[in-house]
Amino acid sequence: MNKNKNAVISIITGTASLCFCWFFWYPGWGILVSFFALALAIVAVISGKKSKKVYKNNSESFEDNQYRNAKLGFNLGVAGLIISSLCIILAIFSTIFFKIQV
Repeated sequence: MNKNKNAVISIITGTASLCFCWFFWYPGWGILVSFFALALAIVAVISGKKSKKVYKNNSESFEDNQYRNAKLGFNLGVAGLIISSLCIILAIFSTIFFKIQV
């Protein structure tokens, strides 16, 4: 397993999930985009957790920046999970509200 690859994947997907989840306000498509952001957050959490697990088993093979990247990706994924979950709820409400108004 490439530990650096998992750390970079977790950072990229965690950041992307935080970027995409803010499109919840768009009626209809906002729900799909929020679910996509939630999926990216799940990938970030899993990749970050795998890298942290490899570090705990074999810490001497890691560099400091690789472990920090794994922690950062994991934390971005957790934040993405929380915010994406809230955005899914807001997307459903905004879709219902804007569909009724039209």
